[in-house]
Amino acid sequence: MIKTYPDYKRTLKRNISSNRLLMVYDKKLNWEISKEKSKVLGYDVQKATTVLHGRKWNVWFCS
Repeated sequence: MIKTYPDYKRTLKRNISSNRLLMVYDKKLNWEISKEKSKVLGYDVQKATTVLHGRKWNVWFCS
C-alpha cells in the first residue's frame, strides 16, 4: 500500500498468479474521532471510525 498526502490517494499493488494488479483509491476517508480512549501496550490511544466499501472500520491510534 502506497499512500500520498495531502491528496489521500492510496495505491495497492498485488500479484495474483501471473497477473499484476494495481488498484488506486482516491476517495478521502471521512474519519470520525471518538472521545473513547484506552491504553494499548502502555500507549494512550483514541478510537476513530470510518466507512470504506460498505464496511465500518474501527481503529485505535496514538499521537
